[in-house]
Amino acid sequence: MFARSYFGNIIQHKDDWQHGDYPLKADIFKIAPSNNYLVTSSSGAVYSADVSMNYIGSLPCGSDSFSDVEFSSGGNIIYAGVKTMRAIYMFDYESLN
Repeated sequence: MFARSYFGNIIQHKDDWQHGDYPLKADIFKIAPSNNYLVTSSSGAVYSADVSMNYIGSLPCGSDSFSDVEFSSGGNIIYAGVKTMRAIYMFDYESLN
């Protein structure tokens, strides 16, 4: 769980109730512009961005891993940079549900 200030700074946080069950890493931790989900870790783990912080799933990457993620302005498209090659994968958030 976390809370952000008006300027986007994280001002409150705590461990998720599933702590240790799914990937959760600070090196990639991006909140979608819609504020309803976030993507974390090089495996592309997706969580709801609310008090429950429920695990939604992972971006399919096979044996690859991600170096960074960004979102479309509405947050429905996820762009994920691939570490092992010059590639950007695109995912539709709705297809993860």
